[in-house]
Order: sequence, then structure tokens, then C-alpha cells
Amino acid sequence: NLTWAQMKQYEGILPKELLFQGGPFHAPEQYSDKGMRDAISTFYTELKELGKRPDWGNNNCWDPASILISALKKIGPNATAQQVRDYILGLKNFAGVNGVYDFSAYPQRGLGENGTVMVKWDDAKQNFIPVSRQGGYPLTAAK
Repeated sequence: NLTWAQMKQYEGILPKELLFQGGPFHAPEQYSDKGMRDAISTFYTELKELGKRPDWGNNNCWDPASILISALKKIGPNATAQQVRDYILGLKNFAGVNGVYDFSAYPQRGLGENGTVMVKWDDAKQNFIPVSRQGGYPLTAAK
């Protein structure tokens, strides 16, 4: 489940090769979108200041909170639920740690297949290592 606590808890019983579906924040160097790279950099910096490492738990709330803040900045602090909903439904090119959101192209989610990266748990490095390009494509395959 891509959490540091879980990897620590299962240390010693994990298989030698353990693959997960991860997010772009696991492999920021693979993404050329400046906004997304900036979002990932901020994500890492803010969590580091709290003494935390980014994992699957905190990435799942980061982008939704960022989207809500973006809506409130645009509409104002007295925004109604309907106004926030309408804002999100029309949101395109919103760079987050999980990808670039486009709620027109991907209703109810905002992200498509490029919002995934396969990662492998590396026990020696105590880290998740990307083993695919965005979309789950092999690292060696042509785009």
C-alpha cells in the first residue's frame, strides 16, 4: 500500500520483488510539466519540514486539498458547494502531485492513465524505485 509504516512493519517477510502501482510523485524526473514538477517539489518540501516522507497516504489528500484551495481563491471564501462543484467540473491543466488534472476529459477523477507509475520496493535503499514510465509503460520502451 506504499506507506513507509507498512513497509517497516512487514520488514523481514516481504518478497524479494514487490511491485506497486504508484503515483507521479514517486518519479518526478519523468514528468516534463513544470507545474507538476513544482507541485511535487512543494509536496516533498512541506512534508520534509514536518519530518515526514511522502507516501501513498498523504498524496491522496494533497491534491484534493490543493484543488479546493484553488477553487476558494478563484471564487472566494463564501463559495457555495455548487460553485465549488462547477469550478472543479470545469478544471483543466491543474498540476498536482498525482498528475495534471482535467475533469472534462476524465470526469469524477480528473486523471487518466498517465497518472500512474509502477514502482518496486527496494529493501536495501528502503525506498520505492520507479520501474516504469508514466502510464505504466516499461522504462525501455519507446513512447
